[in-house]
Amino acid sequence: MNWPHVHLMLNHAPVLGVLLALALLLIGMFRDRSSLKEAAFITLVLTGALAAIVYYTGDAAGELLGACRRSAKLTSSPTAPWRYMLWPEP
Repeated sequence: MNWPHVHLMLNHAPVLGVLLALALLLIGMFRDRSSLKEAAFITLVLTGALAAIVYYTGDAAGELLGACRRSAKLTSSPTAPWRYMLWPEP
């Protein structure tokens, strides 16, 4: 497993975490339950930590993919980098 794999696995966690925190906060506000409001705050803190991890793994993944693009013989097609990375020529 390398940085692009970690980045792709965790990339959706911050978006879903913010949606979950929003749902917890709204339910906590309508039902006037402080435990749900606290759970929303904890979810936002954890989502922020995951967002930082996604950001730094994205930098490492971008550097790795940039090295792959530079080493491949590319055409002018915008899909050429992905084609060469997924299906290398024999």
